[in-house]
Amino acid sequence: MLRRCIFLFSLISCGTSQGTLEITTGGEADVFTKDPKPTQLVVETFGTDGSSTRIGQAALPVTTLDLVEQKKTAVATIRVTARDAAGTILATGSSLLLELGVLSDHTLQIFIQRNGELARMPQVLGDAREDPTLAVLGGRYVFVVGGGLGVKTQLYDLMSLVALVNPPDMPFVPKSVAPLDIGELLISDTEGKIYDFSKSGSDAVKPASLDEGSWGEIAAGRRSRARQVRSTSSDPRERAVRPRTKSSRSSPTARRKPGRSVSRASEPRHASPQVAGS
Repeated sequence: MLRRCIFLFSLISCGTSQGTLEITTGGEADVFTKDPKPTQLVVETFGTDGSSTRIGQAALPVTTLDLVEQKKTAVATIRVTARDAAGTILATGSSLLLELGVLSDHTLQIFIQRNGELARMPQVLGDAREDPTLAVLGGRYVFVVGGGLGVKTQLYDLMSLVALVNPPDMPFVPKSVAPLDIGELLISDTEGKIYDFSKSGSDAVKPASLDEGSWGEIAAGRRSRARQVRSTSSDPRERAVRPRTKSSRSSPTARRKPGRSVSRASEPRHASPQVAGS
């Protein structure tokens, strides 16, 4: 089972944490060298209450930053900005929402890119399929299916900045995908199935039904109103699920070329994919 890295380890509930950030620019070598050139990096935390705190600063060039001590139980997003001498922000990167205790004696990698530009993230996905269907899994992973490779999937971990090895095949090629707490709702013209990424094999696939209408009305975004979806599973938490977005097509099909940046997700939720070699 995929370990959720150091970010979801059991944490001490008191004290302070001091960690290190490692800055990566992925496939873009000139983030800090092309004009206008940034001269410093600033590190801030943004809490769930909207508060912000500066926890680090360093003059460029630099690849790692030591952070000031933080309360272990504090939950925040870490943002790194590259600024010029006047304080103008030229490049930005951020983590997902995490408990700062995970930074204790560890190094967290942050991907940073020039503002307003596309960029290649570290360890980009391996194929260049056209017209895939995309979704967010568990608030942490980018889920890719369809396109030229059909039921074959890809998963990119936005916390560890790596592509997962041997992700599972889906039971069919969906026209739409809606993220759920337990995985993904896959929708075709004729059926809907829930794929639970915390399980593997046939145990991961659960049939779903609609209280009204048909799957064909939802597939490929033909109807924008979310419907109540029910699973036939005996697990009470899976009997009634609703896509978390108003649009029934939560993840639009997009033509993706290799090396494009991947949009970052929100806070980690529940799904933890089972894949080989991770």
